[in-house]
Amino acid sequence: MKKFNKKKYIVMLAVLFTLLVHCNVNAEIYTPLPCLIKEQPVNILGNIGDTVNFTVDATNVKIYKWEYCSAGQSTWQELGQSFPGYNSDTLTISLTNNYRLTNSYRCKLVGADGNVKYTDIVKIEKAKPVTITSQPVSTVGKIGDTVKFTVKASSVKSYRWEYCGAGQSTWQELGQSFPGYDSDTLTISLTNNYRLTNSYRCKLVGTGGNVKYTDIVKIEKAKPATITSQPVSTVGKIGDTVKFTVKASSVKSYRWEYCGAGQSTWQELGQSFPGYDSDTLTISLTNNYRLTNKYRCKLIGYDGKILYSSSCGIYKIDMEELETPIM
Repeated sequence: MKKFNKKKYIVMLAVLFTLLVHCNVNAEIYTPLPCLIKEQPVNILGNIGDTVNFTVDATNVKIYKWEYCSAGQSTWQELGQSFPGYNSDTLTISLTNNYRLTNSYRCKLVGADGNVKYTDIVKIEKAKPVTITSQPVSTVGKIGDTVKFTVKASSVKSYRWEYCGAGQSTWQELGQSFPGYDSDTLTISLTNNYRLTNSYRCKLVGTGGNVKYTDIVKIEKAKPATITSQPVSTVGKIGDTVKFTVKASSVKSYRWEYCGAGQSTWQELGQSFPGYDSDTLTISLTNNYRLTNKYRCKLIGYDGKILYSSSCGIYKIDMEELETPIM
């Protein structure tokens, strides 16, 4: 009979134990995980003839399978090989008929652990023609100014602003040196005379593929303010309301000012005086200061130069004198 080798037996047990531990560790490492959807597919716009894509971003996915449900139905069916990506994270649909356009879509995901998850349901919204609701309007400016043109529209897939040089008939697209060249609002820094004298318009492509152009707009060269009618003094008493008006052209801003009786310093009026920043100032004569002040308007022209109106005042009505009977 063979002699029992205790030392060899202990070594064998140690090796077997090590193998068991190693297998258990590996079992824990390769435990299948459930799929996790990080980003859902989203609705998209389309028309017959278009090609659209739906994408799901997920981890630990063993199988992707895209499904569809017809309009007005509740039964979901799997898509097949005629739909590229039907078994991947991105489904491609050629909108060759109205059924494909009106179906709902979702993706069935089988995780590495065998569990099933479904994405959100997505649809293809029928693309519409672009509709302009507000046209850009011409503005005024001078070298050194910054001006903006804005168009308001619905169902717009893309904006692209264009320019046409003075005396030319060819329209060309603006580029990245013009902020907003591909948005609803174009910003132009008038760094040279060409930008000042160009004509501008916006090309809009609708979600339905149709193209529309806005009205053509221009930048009119800024002119100095010119007063055509000065404000005139008036009469009043405590409790009355009086008005002063200035008429002028090429005015960028108005600001009415006052100077206290016996003073020489002019100060700007504020929001408590209606029309303080317009062509007509309204004053409620609530106290004697308002009654005895002098008033004038500061006008800034589109050329940036300042012009002041004539000063005017309020002549106090003497009520005793008015009520004295003629003898």
